[in-house]
Amino acid sequence: MKVVNKWLEGYLRNYVSGKQSAWMKWLHLGDFCYNYSYHMSIKMFPFMDLYGYEAPSFVDILFDYSRVPKAHDFL
Repeated sequence: MKVVNKWLEGYLRNYVSGKQSAWMKWLHLGDFCYNYSYHMSIKMFPFMDLYGYEAPSFVDILFDYSRVPKAHDFL
């Protein structure tokens, strides 16, 4: 958890330092970046470890493609 907090602190410092009140606006992107980065300690992506399936890619999201029919209808 110390490593995660250190990473998050660095992320927020880089993106929010100019406007301290806007950190909440950037938090979801930090979460996305963290979950899509490969971790050597667990030998997989955190999203895969947490949910048990591969996260959708940017291409899937941009072109409204989803492997889950309900999600595809929602998009």
